[in-house]
Amino acid sequence: MKPKLTYHGEIPILTDSSGITNGLVSLSVTFKNGSMAETLKTNGVSHFIEHLVFRGSRKYTQEEISKESERLGGYMNAYTTKEQTTFYINGFSGNFDKFMDILLDIAFFPNLSEADFKHEKKVILTEIASLKDSPEEYLDEEAEGYFFEGHPMAMPISGTEKSVKGFGVEELRKFYQEKYTAGNCIISVAGSAAAEDVIKALDTSGADIHSKASASAGGECRGRKFDKTLSLGVEQVYAQYMMPACTASDDERFELSALNMILGGLMSSRLFQEVREKKGLCYNIETDMSLYALSGVLSVFFSCDRENLGAVEEITREEIKKMAKHGITDAEFELAVNQMLYGFCSGLETSSGRMFSNLRQFFYHGKTVDSGNITQRIKSMTLKSVNAIAEKYYSAEESRCLILPSES
Repeated sequence: MKPKLTYHGEIPILTDSSGITNGLVSLSVTFKNGSMAETLKTNGVSHFIEHLVFRGSRKYTQEEISKESERLGGYMNAYTTKEQTTFYINGFSGNFDKFMDILLDIAFFPNLSEADFKHEKKVILTEIASLKDSPEEYLDEEAEGYFFEGHPMAMPISGTEKSVKGFGVEELRKFYQEKYTAGNCIISVAGSAAAEDVIKALDTSGADIHSKASASAGGECRGRKFDKTLSLGVEQVYAQYMMPACTASDDERFELSALNMILGGLMSSRLFQEVREKKGLCYNIETDMSLYALSGVLSVFFSCDRENLGAVEEITREEIKKMAKHGITDAEFELAVNQMLYGFCSGLETSSGRMFSNLRQFFYHGKTVDSGNITQRIKSMTLKSVNAIAEKYYSAEESRCLILPSES
């Protein structure tokens, strides 16, 4: 079923009540800017704002924001990516009005006080410093920085210690005023609520629904080849291979997802079976596909003992070459299609799954998409159509590598 799209002023409102009968509702307020909308000087400001709005708003104190939503049985959270900042609540549909009031108040009327700014800066600097305690996350952030070097996509979402220490509250407020506008906003709701309920909440809140979108950031973005070795105090070697992928709106993303699954996205995948199950060379090896509006990345990630690095790399390179040259088999194709169908359909079983799915489709395509069209597109794939793009994306010449050896 296709979600309903209604505009109120500049704000698109997505509502979807199909198949949700458990009395739950999920609602989100998204702004179409993340770290990509920043400069080197203000890098991390979007993530900073995500934190800061929870410190207090026009109607709610810091304590009331969390306690009020939780008192009513809601789960409230937020996230920032390279492309967007989203605030959301999952809870009982009977409390929709209150949930919407809280979300709109923190999103459109945050205090952004200097005292809260100084308080939260310490928290964020601690968060940035702790990244090295998670080698996989640190590796991925560093790798994308090298891969997208020279483009705003390269900047880390949380910013750097230097950038976060460098900008002040006035620069943050200016960024908020320019970017957190109605024209940059998307509201997505799934569950027992209608567009009219959202419009009523917006009107009651007094939010400016006519403020225009700011200029979009970036331009064409192509991944670059790199080979970097970093040192970190860890016990194992961590490695990530990277290859350019399509964008999030490219129709080839369906076939590419099938190839990604077979290479390393499942327990039955080629890399997991060859490297871990048959040879026991590492605990974990997996592939990932990160697609953005302007670019995309295919990654192979693994961690292993130093003495096993050469063997794991050799198998990884060989499997990538085989994928590029021969694609996948009939049996693997059937497996990938069924896994893709299950993954998409199971994600629509909850109100939050539908809310995020509808948000993603609108964010990248600028329109609502019928879920039936997506399942039909997956079913329309053929072994020929999948294998036709294997060489394009899995050429061994395109692979990128970043290794994190432990210090001696």
